[in-house]
Amino acid sequence: MWRGNLLREKKKMRLALIALLISLHNISAAEDYFTGGGYDPVAAEKAEKEAQAKQAIIDEKAEKIERKKAATEKQRRDKIASDKKAEKLRQQLLPQNLAALKEHEICIKAGKYSSHESFSNITADLKRRGTKYDESSIRNKQIKINGYECDVFAAFGLPKRYNRTVNARGTSIQFVYNGTYIYTDNGRITSWSD
Repeated sequence: MWRGNLLREKKKMRLALIALLISLHNISAAEDYFTGGGYDPVAAEKAEKEAQAKQAIIDEKAEKIERKKAATEKQRRDKIASDKKAEKLRQQLLPQNLAALKEHEICIKAGKYSSHESFSNITADLKRRGTKYDESSIRNKQIKINGYECDVFAAFGLPKRYNRTVNARGTSIQFVYNGTYIYTDNGRITSWSD
């Protein structure tokens, strides 16, 4: 029995000795940190600052990489959104979808998408309907005397309100847009005032 206690004590002593050696090694490593000899607080502070500077560089590079990844991801998402928007617009401007719109809606789309690749689909639908319009006025979003109502919608969109007068000569309409009044007789622009 005393032998078992002796072995346990020996084992404890060995572990304590190992722990002491490890702690002495750590102390001597700290003392030898920069000087190769005794502990030098100035050298230790300098080494700490250098370590912090290196860590700051590493952190900055990691942050730069993360920003670049985020920017790339944002570009990818923006491209997907742009592609979806372009596809949706392309679908809207297909001849079969344009045919379902009212005449003034097509004229508004003509003004809005006058530089789009599907502008020819819009003008083809206007021709199919027999709508009178001036292509240069639509493309430039401007109106002129003897222009057409379609040109008005293309240039200004829907009016805030309009006043229609029917008489023996035909139909006269006054379109009201934020202080601008445009007058038409039988579908032709006769005058305007701002």
